[in-house]
Amino acid sequence: MREVIEEGGVNAQLLHGLGKSKFSEGDKKYTYYSYMMKSSTVYDDWAESARYRIWVSYDDAIALLAKRPHMVKVVEKAKKIDGKVKAGKLPEADRKMRKFTLDLE
Repeated sequence: MREVIEEGGVNAQLLHGLGKSKFSEGDKKYTYYSYMMKSSTVYDDWAESARYRIWVSYDDAIALLAKRPHMVKVVEKAKKIDGKVKAGKLPEADRKMRKFTLDLE
């Protein structure tokens, strides 16, 4: 979870789990867990602020990640869950996730 703060410079509240993803790039194998989050603070200066950060819609994210299908699947799942939240079929935050907050302060 600290990667969100270190690499993105964002404090956030976890909303929903998006599951585990496994993929390979070259000889390396990766496993990561993804979460939907709601940002509370966005920092102008953070540990890895040399990185480029942009905020985009789900559809733009899918287009930008077209060559990384494992990441597209995560965005598509987030879009689906967000649609269910907006339709009132899911709460804004999973009650198990509410206890986790990412915070630099």
